[in-house]
Amino acid sequence: MRSLWIVALALVVSSPAVALAKGKAAAPKERYYIMLDKVTPGKDVTADDADMAKTMFLELLGKRPEFVMTLEGAPPMDDLVNLSAYLKKNKIRAFKVELKVDKFSKTLTPQVAPKKGQVLAVDVNVSIMGNDVPEGSWAITGAGDASIAAEVGKKVTPKVEANVAKEALTGALTKAVDQAVFKLTSQKPAALKK
Repeated sequence: MRSLWIVALALVVSSPAVALAKGKAAAPKERYYIMLDKVTPGKDVTADDADMAKTMFLELLGKRPEFVMTLEGAPPMDDLVNLSAYLKKNKIRAFKVELKVDKFSKTLTPQVAPKKGQVLAVDVNVSIMGNDVPEGSWAITGAGDASIAAEVGKKVTPKVEANVAKEALTGALTKAVDQAVFKLTSQKPAALKK
């Protein structure tokens, strides 16, 4: 079995959010809790690919210091007054979001002579959007895309295909989350009038 060789990582380019993430990480002033409401696959996206995107999205959030995965000691979600007080006291902003997997395509093409083998290309486009909890206003948005091409030899094993797909998906999801965090930290919601 030939080893996987990544030829290209395109469209995952440095953005302002990525540049900020590369610097020394300061403790976040506020943290975010994401309730993943649904995953919406695009027209040609398989259920398995959408499930992989969901799993990887939640894993990515769990590794980042600005996100909390549980609300320990929080009141029920339908107790809006106390939930709002809990979130404010703990400096947490909660969002109910939808993850859209707009594109998840895989193509296999023969390599140009004199090489013998194939190139597996995976293109992924994702977006996240949602509203804050409990008020239902102030949206969170982010979008990301990535393309990976890898020389895979004459036969593509499921493991190699999965590895290439995960690399592309990781790039797209990271870009979307970086963009969303950048937007959240760059702008504050307007104060609600009483």
